[in-house]
Amino acid sequence: AALFVDLDRFKHVNDSLGHPVGDELLRAVGAAMRARLGDDGVVARLGGDEFVILAENAGAVDLARLAGDVNRLFDRPFSVSGRDLYVSASVGVAVGPRDGDDADTLLKHADLAMYAAKSSGKNTFRFYQPAMGEKAVYRQRLENALRGVLRRGELFLAYQPQFNLDSRRPIGVEALARWRSPDFGLVPPDRFIPLAEENGAILDIGAWVAQEACRQLAAWRAQGIAAPRMAINLSTQQIKHG
Repeated sequence: AALFVDLDRFKHVNDSLGHPVGDELLRAVGAAMRARLGDDGVVARLGGDEFVILAENAGAVDLARLAGDVNRLFDRPFSVSGRDLYVSASVGVAVGPRDGDDADTLLKHADLAMYAAKSSGKNTFRFYQPAMGEKAVYRQRLENALRGVLRRGELFLAYQPQFNLDSRRPIGVEALARWRSPDFGLVPPDRFIPLAEENGAILDIGAWVAQEACRQLAAWRAQGIAAPRMAINLSTQQIKHG
C-alpha cells in the first residue's frame, strides 16, 4: 500500500517564516513519521511537502489505523527554531494490486485519494475509489473550460432581491455570478468559484462581475427602476490586488 501524505497550508510556513524554517519543519515531520512506522514501513519525501509511506502486508483495518495515526501526529505542535508550529496533513491510501499493479499507478491513485481528503476539509484520510479518477478528469475539463468563460460570454448575473422583513419593502439586490456552459450545462457556483480562486481566474471574473453589476444598475435607473443597493461578492484575492 502507498500512503500519500501532503502537509496542509505548508506554503504559509515558508512564506511567513522562511524556507530554512520550512525545511526544518519537514525534517521534524519526517522523523515523527519514521518513529511511528518503526520497522512496519518505509517513509520517503517525494519533494516539496509531499511524503509517501510504503506499507506491506497490511489489511484495510491496519491501513486505516496507520493513516489515522499519521493524522494524529499533527495534533501536537512541532518545535522548530524555538517556535511551536502547528500543521496538519491530508492522507490518501491506495492498495495494490487492486488500485494499481505498478508503482506509477499506485502513487497516482494515492495522490487522487489525498486530494479527496483535502476536499473533505483536510486533516483526514481517504482510500482510493475509482470514482476519484473520474472526478479528477471532470475537474480538469471544467478548469480548462473556465479559462475562456469570459471570452465566450458564458457568464451571467442573477439578481436576488433583498427585503426588509419589517416593512416588507425591497432594500436592494445581490448580484450572483452564474455559468451556463455548452458542455457542462448550468455549473453551480460552488464548483466553479473555488476553481477560479485556485487558478487566478477569479480576478478577471470579479472585475467582470463589478462592471456588469454597475451596468445593470445604470440600465435599471435609466428605466426608472430604483434599486437602493447593489451588493456584489468579492474574493480576498481581489482585495489583495487592489
